[in-house]
Amino acid sequence: MNSLRRASALASLLWTLGASFAALADGGVALGVTTLLQSGDPGAKVDITFIGDGFTEDQQEKFNDKVDDLVEELMETHPFFPLRSAFNIHRVNVGSPQSGTDKFAKCGDEDIQDDDDLKETALDTGFCAGGTGAVNRCVISSDPTEVFNFAAASPDDEHIIVLVNESQRGGCASGGIGYLTLSSDFGDVFVHELGHSLFGLADEYEYDSDQGTYAGAEPGSVNVTTRVTKETLVKWNDMILESTPVPTEDDQDCDSKTGSSPGFPLDLIGSYEGARYHRCAIYRPQPDCKMRHSDEAFCSVCRRKIIRDLADALNTEQSVRLSHLLIRDDHDPWPKGSGEIFIKYTLKTGLETQEGYVPNDDSFSMDDGDSRDLDNTLGLLRAEGPGGAPNIIEFRVREDDTFDDDEVDNDHDHTVAGTGAFEVDEEDWRIRGEVQDAPLVALFDAVGIKDDHEPWIAGDADVYVNYTVSNGTQTVGGRWPASGDSGVAQDSGRNTGAFMAALPEPAADGTLRLTFKVMDADGWFTGDDDTIGEDTFEFNAAELFGTQQVTHQRDGGDYRVTFSLFRPATAGGVFDRGPDLIPEPLGGAGNPLAFCRRDGSNLVVRVRNQGNEPAVVSTATRVEFAAGNQTTTTPPVFPGAAADVIVPIPSGCFRPDCSFTIRVDADNSVQEIKHNANDTSHEDNNMALGTCLG
Repeated sequence: MNSLRRASALASLLWTLGASFAALADGGVALGVTTLLQSGDPGAKVDITFIGDGFTEDQQEKFNDKVDDLVEELMETHPFFPLRSAFNIHRVNVGSPQSGTDKFAKCGDEDIQDDDDLKETALDTGFCAGGTGAVNRCVISSDPTEVFNFAAASPDDEHIIVLVNESQRGGCASGGIGYLTLSSDFGDVFVHELGHSLFGLADEYEYDSDQGTYAGAEPGSVNVTTRVTKETLVKWNDMILESTPVPTEDDQDCDSKTGSSPGFPLDLIGSYEGARYHRCAIYRPQPDCKMRHSDEAFCSVCRRKIIRDLADALNTEQSVRLSHLLIRDDHDPWPKGSGEIFIKYTLKTGLETQEGYVPNDDSFSMDDGDSRDLDNTLGLLRAEGPGGAPNIIEFRVREDDTFDDDEVDNDHDHTVAGTGAFEVDEEDWRIRGEVQDAPLVALFDAVGIKDDHEPWIAGDADVYVNYTVSNGTQTVGGRWPASGDSGVAQDSGRNTGAFMAALPEPAADGTLRLTFKVMDADGWFTGDDDTIGEDTFEFNAAELFGTQQVTHQRDGGDYRVTFSLFRPATAGGVFDRGPDLIPEPLGGAGNPLAFCRRDGSNLVVRVRNQGNEPAVVSTATRVEFAAGNQTTTTPPVFPGAAADVIVPIPSGCFRPDCSFTIRVDADNSVQEIKHNANDTSHEDNNMALGTCLG
């Protein structure tokens, strides 16, 4: 990570709560609590608390830097930056007597090293499940009570991440606590594990073992399925292009000992065989994903789940609209004429730097004394609560010369405060604009090239994309990548992860328009850049206003684009009221073990109504075991309330572990909150994957 950038960005976010304090507990010393990101009331946000183990008092700066790395990794992972207002993030500093964590000579039946290497640490973490397990890489605390005791100092310990001071790769999730060591890829692993714990996403990789063909029930996670037709693949069939076959790829060698690498464009949404530790008979949405390889981006289906789950916790965003430009002196050299004027801006929010140009890909012909109205909306402001860094816009007005652009008078750094109009007035130019509420956010997720229009002698295309987003009264333009080309060649695709715009919603009878112009930068060889394709995609009120989020893959002829639209749930909409039944995990964590509530030989399923209207009729809860399904009745549940239902566990389920799929409202008798205008199945959050260890 870039330490200078981290220092300038994350350090400015620190909001320290009170002075340091010292409270001894099993040799550990509690040293203080710091809030790194404060977006609102903990009751309305997703709160993450980081605690360190095996960091001595002298190693607290190292712990702080590692936590900063993880926060930065999260915000740089698409789509989390525009979703950052859903989070509060806290750090609890704990000093340990010794550095490191426990390592054991033997784990289960496996010899690991010559001797035990035990450390005295505050949280008593160790490999091999604290010395009691059978898998050495599983690092947990042998006394999770100590973890909760230290975490209680946080403003909210809803989700706890223990960072263990050890470079050997390891980690685990247990009892609602996530554990992570400082391996070289710990940032990628951290975000991957959040996919499990916060959003219930399944692993999409296959083990290099004997687990060939999947024979279980339909999994509860939204990103894996056993269904092999487009009609029955209800989890993501609305995102699959008509031209894409289902299954898209299903020729796996089920007896192979190695994972698969399908030769399909990375961006193409379909149905690819191999997921959830098996090579055959279970499918994932795209060739690769962070839930398959932790150093990749999230696939489109996982992104949709992340956005939907965080919509309820989002603040309304703000953006900057430029409305007027006056040029007093254009600085055009002899022979004097109208200058070719453009504005270069840099928007610094404390979490990210966003850059762009006005106009997007041209210039204004303006002479001395000329003025013009503008309608250009810039990037996303940061509007969180206490501790937020100021939003600063750097304005650079330039005259476009052939060899070297001229500066038009002084550059200006403008600090944005609140909403409303502002004016920046320099000797040779003046800019006027306004800060506005902008709840509608558009993301450019991926691009795929089918024909790059490149002559064979020139080689691969140098692809870039110009885009505009318009709500009928305002238009935002941009380019991906911001400079240069993408490296996308014919018959390939890649994730873009670009924030396009934050805008006010169109009027009730208005239309939202997204235009993509996919280009090949020919450069010196063939002259002007070629247009691979240009298309406009429109959304009317019925399609747009009835949803918190939609994700689309659209076919542009010789290219594909994937994009997402979302807004905070509080922005309202046609389908924003109603019951919403979910299977509730223990401790707020979404990993499979969190759904193991046992009462003797029975499984206890807690069904919670997280919606805003009562579920007024009884409904069916079905638990699908390998040995068969068990169905029971769930009584009516009021908003915010929960009901426990008892399901018998079939004999012989523990071999050695017992895995199952919980499906609430299995008969769809409750009309739940819709996530989009075409949603009739309500399956995306009604299912959960569970496991009880034998």
